[in-house]
Amino acid sequence: MVDLSKSSSGAPQSLKHFLWHGALLLGGIALTGVVLLAGWMAWLALQDPLAALPRAEGRLTFERESQVLRDDRLDRRMVFSDPTLKEVRATISLPAQLPGGPMPVIIVLGGMRTGIENIRPIQNAGDNVLIGYDWPLPADVSISGGLNALSFDMRDRALSIPGQVEAILSWLDGQPWADTQRVSLLGYSLGAMVAPSVQRVLAQAGHPVGWTVLAYGGTDLGDIVAANPHLRPDWAKPLLGLAADRLLIPLEPAEHLAHLQGRFLLLDGSADRIIPAASAARLRALTPEPKTAQTLEGDHMSLAADQATLLAEIIGRSRSWLATQGAVNGAESAVISSSSSPSVPPQ
Repeated sequence: MVDLSKSSSGAPQSLKHFLWHGALLLGGIALTGVVLLAGWMAWLALQDPLAALPRAEGRLTFERESQVLRDDRLDRRMVFSDPTLKEVRATISLPAQLPGGPMPVIIVLGGMRTGIENIRPIQNAGDNVLIGYDWPLPADVSISGGLNALSFDMRDRALSIPGQVEAILSWLDGQPWADTQRVSLLGYSLGAMVAPSVQRVLAQAGHPVGWTVLAYGGTDLGDIVAANPHLRPDWAKPLLGLAADRLLIPLEPAEHLAHLQGRFLLLDGSADRIIPAASAARLRALTPEPKTAQTLEGDHMSLAADQATLLAEIIGRSRSWLATQGAVNGAESAVISSSSSPSVPPQ
């Protein structure tokens, strides 16, 4: 006869044994994940920021182009490709009637719009080459979106920005109308935070930037993310700030500013709610001499009560400074259409 009491008494013991081993297995997997993540974070911190920024494998491959005649200028919306940098897009704006010699190059890094939208407000640009760079990020990505803006795919795209800008300038080397040794770099908002890494990559590749405008930017990208008023939920801000601080080390302005040479104009807002005061102040302190710093009244350029008016003032100051420096041709006549929409949307 079978003793059912002995048979059934072993079942709870077997279940406990199974649950215990299952818990140990899950704990081991979690611990391994934490160790791997910690090791990867430590590896990121030890990387050379400049070496971590990918470059083109060679000269960009031209893919396609569309042209728009706007007043007295020809806007060439161009698409290139590279095995490492993937698709590279920019609008190259030229005078409709080219002058006799090569023209200064002005690179515009604006907000999260297309390159042509970021340079469209500029009128009477003179005999200068304008490059409106297209960010390699989806149009709907925003720091307010949280984790979707800090994914590994977004990181790879973000780190490609300096290399893409340099590759575009290298393509211009072969154009008789472009003076790639007379380069100005204009960074506004998001563009101001990426501009230092872009300028350092350009200089390393033999394209020194003579004049740089950093408007409404700051250092310490993690702090800027954590302080963003649009970011939700609030409890995630410190975690997202920490993630940005680690993931975006190669783009961190503080890693590059001390290595830059040239002349600098810094603009910021007296009541900026996007860039923490400490971040803006550190950007000013770390930017090399000679530099000119100016503070404009009001909020961040994407949050101003009258964004078009503020944008006109910012660009007007930028172009006046460039003209005074002798960086560009005929810049004193350049104006901004007050009816144009601002080129920097809310972050």
